[in-house]
Amino acid sequence: MSRRFTRRPLSAAERDARRTADRDRLDEAARALLTAEGWRRWIRVRATNGLTPPPHG
Repeated sequence: MSRRFTRRPLSAAERDARRTADRDRLDEAARALLTAEGWRRWIRVRATNGLTPPPHG
């Protein structure tokens, strides 16, 4: 039997805080791609988490 959790709705302040945190994470991730190390890290993650396309063959 699965458990269902009911979450209380977020307040306006909580939604704003979540949006700000999401924007900050996205900004940090985008800035990381501007560096060689950040780009290499992104490629390494893509190659190891199952998101690479299957080989042509």
